Amino acid sequence: MYSKYDMASTKKGLETQKKIVSTATKLFYEKGFAAVTVKEICDAGGMAKSLFYYYYVDKKDLSTQMLRAFLAEAYKYASNDGKYSALSEDEENRSIFYDAFWLSIMKDERIKRIFSEAVYEMPEFWFSGNGITFGASQYAAEQQRLTRKGFDMISSYIGALPLMLKRLIDIEDTKVSPEEFLIYTQYLERSFFNTDTRMIRNTVTRQVETASENLIDLSSIFLRIPELMFE
Repeated sequence: MYSKYDMASTKKGLETQKKIVSTATKLFYEKGFAAVTVKEICDAGGMAKSLFYYYYVDKKDLSTQMLRAFLAEAYKYASNDGKYSALSEDEENRSIFYDAFWLSIMKDERIKRIFSEAVYEMPEFWFSGNGITFGASQYAAEQQRLTRKGFDMISSYIGALPLMLKRLIDIEDTKVSPEEFLIYTQYLERSFFNTDTRMIRNTVTRQVETASENLIDLSSIFLRIPELMFE
């Protein structure tokens, strides 16, 4: 059983973590991911750096937890209608969900900056999490029996999509719209499994067009990270 001291200590610790996360969320949203340091988070929150490092290993540790909470809520929010969901049993509905998610990132300037910068500073987050997950789901959907080498190759490719997004942002290629970018990447991915290129092109174009009508308000979700992490 907790003593009154333990309970007070636990409550104070939770309040400190909430302050760290709420301060980091505000700074990341205002200045981007790369420009914000641990010192700046602590200064803005009026706390010692030792308190930050008591709860988090470093900025990457904090950011990983924040982004996982954000992604989980984005998936939940976008799946409320039960159709376009990352968990849908229908492959086309899953594809539309992911397309809508990436289009929403690319069309929200603040979220686009946060994500693109986070990918460069935290590539392991994407490759260890999203890359393997996307790769595994793709194999299951296509019912392909592939070697370990093949699995590693396509998982790394799909995990690298955010890096491709960062490259698109860097060059600011006004000739390529977010929709065209997604059609191209989806086309490359599916061509790995299917040689009917005309069918692939028509399918992914239709899915991206549908996705563009189902964008997600990612900024409002991102700003709710503090409450999502400490419900």
